[in-house]
Amino acid sequence: MYYDGEYQDFFTSVSAAAKACGLSNSNINTLLKNGKPKNGYSFMRIPSNVEPPQTMNVAYVCEIDGQYFYTQKDVAEYCGVTPQGVSISRIRKSKTIGGREVFWYGEEKVD
Repeated sequence: MYYDGEYQDFFTSVSAAAKACGLSNSNINTLLKNGKPKNGYSFMRIPSNVEPPQTMNVAYVCEIDGQYFYTQKDVAEYCGVTPQGVSISRIRKSKTIGGREVFWYGEEKVD
């Protein structure tokens, strides 16, 4: 199990992982298939004889003020806009949201 891409713990079953992070078994199985995070948690199948990597590349929604956001809901709360506003901004690849500079996942960041 990873939280915000950082290694947290190793579980021998889906039900043990679900219990530890408060998600359902079906949520865990879905997250294993699609590789997306939920509530900051991400999961990876790793054979028991292999050392788990300490970090995991997690697809994020965007980066604002040096912080990575993994859900549009979190972006909306942080920027003080509606979730629909985030969705529209994401589709249009807006450069700002709620008056803050935004870098959407997959965009090249130029310093």
